[in-house]
Amino acid sequence: VLFNFFEDCLTDHFSELGYEKLARDYARRNLAPVQVISIMTHVYKDKKFLQQETEIQERWVNRLEEGDAEIEE
Repeated sequence: VLFNFFEDCLTDHFSELGYEKLARDYARRNLAPVQVISIMTHVYKDKKFLQQETEIQERWVNRLEEGDAEIEE
């Protein structure tokens, strides 16, 4: 249920950015690596990894906001 909530929130966000047709795909493709990053950060106790990967995710979302990025099919 919690993943559904996050997926719905992200889907709404990507829809608002103008990616209505791809919003659910973008949400899932964003949610998956974020969960892996969280697990790896915990397992390896590596905050630097968390920062680095968070910045990568933020850059991707920023590029989407600018209309400059898409996910490969």
